Amino acid sequence: MSSLESKFSDKPSVCVVIVTYGDRGVLLAEVLKGIVAQTYKVSCVVIVNNGASYSIEDVLVQCGVDARLVSFESNKGSAEGYAAGICAALSTKMDLLWLLDDDNKPETNALEKSVKLYQATKDAVLCTRLTPGVGRRISGRTTINGFLGFNLLDDAFRMWLRFSHRFFGCGSRELNDNSAGGKTSTEVVDVAPYGGLLIPASLVQRMGLPRTDFVTYADDTEWTSRIVHAGGTIRRCRDALVIDLENSWHLRSGPLKPLVSPDVGFYRMYYGVRNQTYLEFRAASNKFLFFLNVAIRTSVLFFNLMLFSSDKSASLQRFQIFMKAIADGVRGRLGHRPEYENDR
Repeated sequence: MSSLESKFSDKPSVCVVIVTYGDRGVLLAEVLKGIVAQTYKVSCVVIVNNGASYSIEDVLVQCGVDARLVSFESNKGSAEGYAAGICAALSTKMDLLWLLDDDNKPETNALEKSVKLYQATKDAVLCTRLTPGVGRRISGRTTINGFLGFNLLDDAFRMWLRFSHRFFGCGSRELNDNSAGGKTSTEVVDVAPYGGLLIPASLVQRMGLPRTDFVTYADDTEWTSRIVHAGGTIRRCRDALVIDLENSWHLRSGPLKPLVSPDVGFYRMYYGVRNQTYLEFRAASNKFLFFLNVAIRTSVLFFNLMLFSSDKSASLQRFQIFMKAIADGVRGRLGHRPEYENDR
């Protein structure tokens, strides 16, 4: 694996972990090319075959990369996939693990910048992701008592800040602090996705592996939240860029909101809503406010369905599954749901 051998012998060794599935060989090839081109060379690569329908071996030969493979016959979900990949990476005894999705292509200096920030802080480091149609994804802060991104108090506070700034000239600092921009090269975040996360192996050994009962979606949120709960820190490096090669399903492409759009399979909708509800309900300090946010958010989604859906019967079925996901999340009913596996 000469193209991946480290030329930074006095610096931390890095093992890359990639999880791939489906027919995504073209995407994986681009990611591997990005890894080979890194200015800070990695020491090893672990690839999890999470039910891929293409030959990963052929892609590795094409890209000139030697990697350790961990294979599943079917797609077990991101939680089990990353758990297996991280476990395999820990066995390599590398200093740092760099997690990437199979559509996360890093810019050539992304790892170098991430390692430099790690060396300066000893914290977990998250690359900044560029997503088609979105731009820089700089989310990563949680909101207590909110539900699926909605919090009545947060929205009311932002409206008050805008009103105060417009009519009284105050509140501008708070608005700037909460804006998507920012001039600092790093920022502290509460949680992180797998894709683009550089994390010390010693920290992973203390915090454990992702919870496989989440199956997929929000498993990365739960796992990385353990870093902060244990007194650690996650820092996003704004200059370490990872390019998303595929559009996010969260993007709105029509009048229907993505969560209730027929373009989004029941698999994604159910697990995404259930797992996020599970986390937000247990983190809520005010259960009344949490359920108020649930009521408002679900009402908005219901009326969105009724107003813009061309098939009201199918929309009601979709909304029932949405409500079931909320109920299962509140009650802690995690694990696989085979009835949604074929509707991805």
